[in-house]
Amino acid sequence: MSHLLTRSFVVTFLLSTSPLLWGEWTRPSAPFQSTAISQNENSLWICGPDASIASSADGGEHWDVRNSKAGAGTLLSIRWNNSKVGAAGGAGGLVLLTTDGGVHWKEIPTSSKDAVLDVSFADEDHGIALLTSSVIYTADAGKHWSTVLPSTSAEQTKFRFVLALAALDKQHAAVLVKEGPAQYYDSRLVTTSDAGATWRTNEIEHTTLDNLLVVRELFWLVGTEVIDRANRGGHAVPVTFHSTDGVTWDRGSKPLIDTNNACRPEGCLMWNGAFFNPFVANGAIYTFPPAKGLSTRWAATDKRICFISSDLECNEVAEVKTLPEHGAPSPDLAASALQPTTPDSSGKCIRCDYPRILVNEHFEGKARVQLTVMARSDGTVSSVDVVSSPRPEIGEEVAAAARTWIFYPATKDGLAVPTKRTPDLTVTVIKPR
Repeated sequence: MSHLLTRSFVVTFLLSTSPLLWGEWTRPSAPFQSTAISQNENSLWICGPDASIASSADGGEHWDVRNSKAGAGTLLSIRWNNSKVGAAGGAGGLVLLTTDGGVHWKEIPTSSKDAVLDVSFADEDHGIALLTSSVIYTADAGKHWSTVLPSTSAEQTKFRFVLALAALDKQHAAVLVKEGPAQYYDSRLVTTSDAGATWRTNEIEHTTLDNLLVVRELFWLVGTEVIDRANRGGHAVPVTFHSTDGVTWDRGSKPLIDTNNACRPEGCLMWNGAFFNPFVANGAIYTFPPAKGLSTRWAATDKRICFISSDLECNEVAEVKTLPEHGAPSPDLAASALQPTTPDSSGKCIRCDYPRILVNEHFEGKARVQLTVMARSDGTVSSVDVVSSPRPEIGEEVAAAARTWIFYPATKDGLAVPTKRTPDLTVTVIKPR
């Protein structure tokens, strides 16, 4: 970076430059239960049940429904490759694509009933999708799909977890894979430079990579790098890389701190209350009021930030010049294990992440948390109650994650029905240092 940024937190500066910074989080009236959110051209986009997609040009206050089809399945992800090309994926192998900025959406065939957890299209033909059991690639708008992962390659076999994927252009696409679900596990990139004809495994030595995305027609990676390795093994520092092909990488702007939590094209969460955009010259710092239950499903415009917990929640965001005081940790992205699909998926979990490690000053050790989870007929969660927990705040943290879970719709006599589940979960709790 061209100038040093002080770590001091000047309260009077923040209050004078952003008077709305400490406003209350609001829950805008969305037209449907939101399951994912993204940003395009300073508008927010959400998706949800019945293949529903909506956009908001005023930071989430008002929404225009752009797509909906009763019984078409619940969308689980939505993302934009550029201002015109966007894709959404969901239950039952559902993939929707737009090439006109969201005015029209068309269904792309996948010939699979697996849930599509994430999908990225570079144009109207070339796309890559993460399913519950595999990663697949198409070069002809879904007429044919080839399997990228799992692979018979000995080098790729041990990397069974997928963290992110992206299609850059007609020739290039990439998948960020890891050995295990947590951030500290070893990572590799699986890339193609010939429209999916061949795939190779790449390693950027001495790095732990946690985000892969497309920003301004470039691949970007965000993670940490071990430097000064000759001195007692070195230490990790934040790092970004960008590339035109997914093979050769150049260093980008250095993040201020370890900003590898839930990156979006608009930036990466630093902690609950701040995010940093390393994808612009010299970077940019943004602050927002700390949120209860902040999730990895977030997006921001130049004035507003919204995230999805049990509901859509929004507040003001402000660009500041000084790095604020470190706040509570932000949530980490979770990697998806590629698992075979069972013949009967009715009522089973599609996406049920929860924190495996929590910090609590009053409890340490293994914590057993029992919940009652009520799911709607479309598979989204309607309510979560804590049945038992060693501490109320521990139970509430786990419950907050459960409110974002998604299930395959359960059926009775051929019709989707609401369901009740009673998960019994165990998390590791440590005390703050």
